[in-house]
Order: sequence, then C-alpha cells, then structure tokens
Amino acid sequence: MEKISQKDNKEPYISVNAQAEGAFMALLSVILGLVVYVPFLCILSIAGPVPTLLLVIRRGIKASFLATLVAGCIFSFIAGFREGILFVINFNLVGLALGMAIKWKWSVTRALISGTLVNFISAIVAIFLLAGLMGINMEKSIDQARLQAMEVYKAMNFTQEQLEQISEQMNFNVELCKIIFISLLLFTSLITIFVQYIVAQLILKKLGYLIPPLPAFKSWRLSWHYAWLLITGIILTYLGMPEDMKSSAEIFEHIKPLGVVGINILYLCAILYFTIGISIIYSFLDKFKVPLIGKILICFFLAFCAQYMVLFLGLFDTWVDFRKLQKPEEKTADK
Repeated sequence: MEKISQKDNKEPYISVNAQAEGAFMALLSVILGLVVYVPFLCILSIAGPVPTLLLVIRRGIKASFLATLVAGCIFSFIAGFREGILFVINFNLVGLALGMAIKWKWSVTRALISGTLVNFISAIVAIFLLAGLMGINMEKSIDQARLQAMEVYKAMNFTQEQLEQISEQMNFNVELCKIIFISLLLFTSLITIFVQYIVAQLILKKLGYLIPPLPAFKSWRLSWHYAWLLITGIILTYLGMPEDMKSSAEIFEHIKPLGVVGINILYLCAILYFTIGISIIYSFLDKFKVPLIGKILICFFLAFCAQYMVLFLGLFDTWVDFRKLQKPEEKTADK
C-alpha cells in the first residue's frame, strides 16, 4: 500500500502528467455528476467527490483546483449554468476539503468535521442560489403545502374538532422545522460526509492508498466536555423563550434569536447522545454474540420505542463509561 505523502507539489508549474490526470479526473467527476439524472444509477453519485479527493492526494491542490474549474465548465455546458454551480459546490468542494484533510494527515474526526462544514456551507449556498435563480420563496411554499394538506383532511370528512387538532399539530411541526432547520441541515451534512468518507476509503484502498479508518461503531464515545455544549443549549433556550404564549406554535413564532440558537444546539446534542446510546447497546449485543440481524432489529426497536432511554444512556456514558473504553491515564488527565 502506498502511504499518503504530506508534502505538496513544490513545482512552480503543473506537470504534463498532472494536467493529463487532472483532465481525466475532471471528466470522471462530470460523469458521476450526470449520473444524478439517471434513474437507479443516481446512488453512484455518492462517490462524486472521490475523483477530486484522489487528485488532491496524488497531484496537490493546484492541479485539483484547475480540474475543478474544468469540470464545472464542462458540466455547465452540458446541464446548464445553475446546475454547474451546484455541481462544483456539492461535489468538487467536498472532494477538495476531504482530500486536503487526508493529505495533511488530519485525524478522522478533523477530516469529518472539515468535510461536514464545507458540505453544510455548500448546502446553504445551494439553497439560496436555487431560491434566487428560480424565484422560490421557501416559507410560502411550506405554507402552501400546509394548506393543501388541510384541504385533503377536510375532503376526508374529519370533524371540526379533529381538524383544529390536526391544524395545531401541523403548525407546531412546521414552526419547529423552521427553527431547527440549521441543525437538521448540519446533521444531514454529517451523514453525507460520513458515507462519502467510507466510500472514498473503500475506493482508495483498492487503488493502493491507505487513509485513516473510521473507528468501530461499538467503540464510539463522547468526552464529558460535550456536556458544556448541552448546558449552553439549555441556558440559551431558557433565555430566548417568550413569555405568556398560549400555544406551542406561538412559542416558536415569537422565540428570540438566543432561543433559536439554543434549540438547535439541543437538537444536535440529542442526536449525538442518541447515537452514542445506540453504540452502547450495539456494543453489549456484540459482547453477547448476538447475530448481526438481531443487533439491527433490537437497535431499530429501541430507537423507535425507547428514544429517551437511549438518549440518556448516551448522556450518562460520558461520566459512567459503561463499556470501560476510557484508559486510566485519560481519566487522570480529565480530572
């Protein structure tokens, strides 16, 4: 296996071999981008950042940046200018970020965080770009969808009392989604980068490149320092909550900016601790030699039927360390 060099290309120009390889990778990247429009093959687009990532590792950032520009121009010529911008944002920029993190020998955590931030920022830009170029008002679209859903319920002959309950619950869910939109988008970016890192690891391994592997799921654990993030979320949510609001939907409509930040932090913490809780359950099932299908079924059952138990299990693990993963010297350093 070839080890990834930390040194970048020190030449003042891009060699002919690097240019040829960059052209090939740009073409491959465009093909993976166009696959998005092909039914049943769109799943292959998850490997979209890999050509750029590999080019960064092999030829450095200069050749990769040039290949990104070429790929963006080709894709824009084929699919349109707007689609070309989205292609560069969602594919090439993520590949550049992950490639640089791997080339500079960052840890898996730092690589995933950097990739997630790039993907998150790219998603925000893409959303505003689509809204601006296509003249889409996201809030009006959501409200229109809510009204259409209520018309469907009316056509199903629900009573007026039931319609009021459904409307109140729907208003609550819509307002909540507006509030936690940032945390949901950030979580989606993390999942996307996580999957793309696994795909990149498998492809690069076949090509003879070793990159830091992801830790086994059963050994995932959060430091107790993350509790400060949870405490910050609780405090900000409390300070940002409005007073004298009659319904839960009105609370979200009049919540202060501090409350919005606090709720997003709480939702991110809930997702993190819930994931660690599932990891703990999976670890103990593995310890008792439960078959893989059994582990999956039990974890799915608890995820849907005992969410709060799983969440608090992950939270308390930061102090209790149920699996005894923390080394004695780490415990001493934390005190």
